[in-house]
Amino acid sequence: MYRILGRTQLKVSVLGFGGIPIRTLSLDEAVKVVRRAFELGVNFYDTARNYADSERKIGAALNDVRSEVYIATKTASRTYDEAMRDLEASLSELGTTYVDVWQLHGVNNFETLEQVLAPNGALAALKDAKQDGKIRFIGITGHRPDVLLKAIETGEFDTVQFPFNYLATEAERELIPRAEQLNIGMIIMKPLAGGELSNAKAALRFIIQYPISTVIPGMKSIAEVEENAKTLFEDWELTDEDLKVIDEDKRRLNKVFCRGCMYCMPCPQGIPISQLLRIESIVRRVGVTEWVKSIYREAKEKVPSCIKCKQCEEKCPYELPITEMLPEKLAWLEKLVLEMQN
Repeated sequence: MYRILGRTQLKVSVLGFGGIPIRTLSLDEAVKVVRRAFELGVNFYDTARNYADSERKIGAALNDVRSEVYIATKTASRTYDEAMRDLEASLSELGTTYVDVWQLHGVNNFETLEQVLAPNGALAALKDAKQDGKIRFIGITGHRPDVLLKAIETGEFDTVQFPFNYLATEAERELIPRAEQLNIGMIIMKPLAGGELSNAKAALRFIIQYPISTVIPGMKSIAEVEENAKTLFEDWELTDEDLKVIDEDKRRLNKVFCRGCMYCMPCPQGIPISQLLRIESIVRRVGVTEWVKSIYREAKEKVPSCIKCKQCEEKCPYELPITEMLPEKLAWLEKLVLEMQN
């Protein structure tokens, strides 16, 4: 199944390839997984400058079929010069002369949005790169629908990437309808809620009932690629059994699952609330990286300073018991890190 990626007019596979998990594979293993996706009809591949060596592995797998696929990557830089350096590095790693969609990565608050939209911000680099033929289209990614809604209203973006699944449906209210009105291609990340959802088939089928363009689950095995391709290319209609699974997951997870919307941030005490609440799903996707260890060090220092002001709980749209969850998540992470050191 293929859909049009908004005003880009690219005809993309409704199943895209999320490039985070292959960072944990060897080059040979990663190439096999990516190549199997291509063989099954996947033509949209999403990666990022800060996904370790994901760009290099995707480039190696798709080099000889470059004209048959669409590659999207991202820059987390906020200034013109830094973004341009990222682009040159991405092109080198991917082994290509152009990127189909270059995206501003993780624009999660209004201050960051203002920074990238400024005259010397990262958006200016994307626009110049497009004019120079190094990229074809401009995108933006983030976790907060309200920030992304303001971004797409500027008219600067061809695509928007955001989390959406049956536990995190906030985008359904305004972002999805407005993006559809503006003919902006919608790329869905975290369709399985970081591995929390119990049935991938139900999760993917739920999402493609909406007017989105492509869904990019992270996949790191040929079996995962084949199962997801079968679901979205052959057997994509929601069943009664799917609806039952969805209802059960909602009852089980609604009050304990962090959607990563980041409304709880910033914490007056500097606690990395959102990262810590999502730490288990982060570790499942990327392993215990140096970034994960830095979250641990920061949380170990800051969580004991929580004064239970509960500002985070007041701002959380899902009414999570955040002040109770933080020490639990820290204990889980500390046990994991200590086990690795022993």
